[in-house]
Amino acid sequence: MIFRKATAMHIANILVIAPYPEMLPELQEVANEFPDASFSFETGDLAHGLASALKMFHLDFDVVISRGGTAQILEDELSIPVVEMGITAPDLVSSFSNLPKNTTCIAAVGFRNVLQNIKPLTSLLPFEVDFYAIDFEDELEEALRDALDNEYDAIVCDTKAFNQARLMGAEAHLLVSGKDSIRAAFSHAVQICELNGALEERTHFLQEMLRSCGIDLVVYTPDGRLVYSGLSERDQSLLDDLKRYIQSGNGHRFAIRRNGRIYTIRLKTADFEETKLATFTISSVNAPNPDRFMGIEHLNADDVQVDYERSVVHIIQGDRTLGTLAEAAQRTKQPILLVGEPRCGKTQLAQIIYLTGEYKDRPLVRVDCRLLNDKSWNYLIDSYHSPLYETDCTIFFHEVGQLEDERWKALLAAIKETRLAERNRIIFSSDYTNAADVSQASAIIAEQLRCITLTVPPLRTWEALEDAADRYLQHLAKEKNADAPLLDPAAAELLAQHPWRGNLSQFRSIISWLDMAHEGSGITARDVLDAFDRREVSGIPGSLAGREGENAALIRPLNEINRDAAAATLAHCHGNKSEAAGILGVSRTTLYKLLEQSQT
Repeated sequence: MIFRKATAMHIANILVIAPYPEMLPELQEVANEFPDASFSFETGDLAHGLASALKMFHLDFDVVISRGGTAQILEDELSIPVVEMGITAPDLVSSFSNLPKNTTCIAAVGFRNVLQNIKPLTSLLPFEVDFYAIDFEDELEEALRDALDNEYDAIVCDTKAFNQARLMGAEAHLLVSGKDSIRAAFSHAVQICELNGALEERTHFLQEMLRSCGIDLVVYTPDGRLVYSGLSERDQSLLDDLKRYIQSGNGHRFAIRRNGRIYTIRLKTADFEETKLATFTISSVNAPNPDRFMGIEHLNADDVQVDYERSVVHIIQGDRTLGTLAEAAQRTKQPILLVGEPRCGKTQLAQIIYLTGEYKDRPLVRVDCRLLNDKSWNYLIDSYHSPLYETDCTIFFHEVGQLEDERWKALLAAIKETRLAERNRIIFSSDYTNAADVSQASAIIAEQLRCITLTVPPLRTWEALEDAADRYLQHLAKEKNADAPLLDPAAAELLAQHPWRGNLSQFRSIISWLDMAHEGSGITARDVLDAFDRREVSGIPGSLAGREGENAALIRPLNEINRDAAAATLAHCHGNKSEAAGILGVSRTTLYKLLEQSQT
């Protein structure tokens, strides 16, 4: 790659601080030899020189040129390069031309950086030179007095020492920088500008290359000082988040969802000049619009954790039941197929697998196969931003058995072609009431992808189910800031022995009804039986209620009735959404919305 010189894009802007006014004509004359640079001139030494530089700093200079102690101060105080004008052999000859002819020994007084420049040249002189070097301005008067006390033939000084000697009434000779020294300093300054320009251009090129790949860089020191940020103005709000992860360790990954985008971030540490820098690589994509890409969600670990903690599973401490299955899932890298009765906790098990897995710092992509419309299906199969092109993520295909034949076959082919399972943790779920009811889609996908099948037990088989109702009643009471009703033993026995064909959804409905409708401070067996009569739907979700339970089934929120009717009709039509929508007399979009009301 060939990079253009900075001068082709940017004229070097150089500030020159002259130590004495008499030097200005020569500075301006030499500056004319550098047409590709712009020079500004100020006069001043030490603090005055610094003040001049700061006064002009708003003009965005690339380099500052000065001499002696002024150059030293500027280098300590400014963030841009400082070039020092030296003193050459011809400069020394010129400076000593007015010395007495019988001179045998002289004193050189001035700042150390000036005297160090001339010291190697003094061997060419026909007399001895003793040096009185200082590092700070307040040392100057004492150094001059020492030199005067030794009665040298002459004293030569840099600008500050020369002015101080004159104030003390002493005779001194000024060390001057001639055109050769000026020219060398100017040439060095221009070279620095060219090199910096080339470096900036290369940095800009690399930044653009990273941006074209959708990647930005942010670099911090261990104490949280920002070294570099390639973030656009839109993404500046991420910086506060990144600082919290500086100490997270090399290779740490996490995701942030903000302003309609999903940022995938990886931390790498690198040693630079004995400092361990924290380098964040950031890629981002537009978060799928749930209205546009129905059925596809990108969730952070925090979102999943909150959703799980609100679930019936967590509230009634079903973690102990599902936790064993999650541990089994973590012992394999193979795709997982979760099967079980409708609403038995497959979604929650998938959440536990994600939250305890190695990719919990990356998004969980939830694809609800019941809700995919044409737009979201095309996005899933054809878009470059599809979850099928993710890496190091957990992807959950919920109710894959509900896909129409041509779609599940296309999905299986796409998963195999993109090698999705080799790059991610893949989880499928599918409803069934017994082994004979496993959908063809689920069975073939499990076989082709070598899935590990985990059967989620129905609610009626869970351990300590007799305590689950108490826990859920306590949860409801806490939400209302009230006392939980007590279950009498007969009521608790009825609940424990109930078959719970609707599993968690039915359990939530029954217990919520008991909490709302009971009279007095306790719940009796009569209350439980009444709740069963009023709230029970015969059969399991996916089958239509018989005549006996029709009236009781209607004494429920309308959204629940619509949801169950839609699910049952879709099952009756073997997953054919168009046929199900036709039977119900609604559009496919309305059918999707009805089904979306169930998340278990």
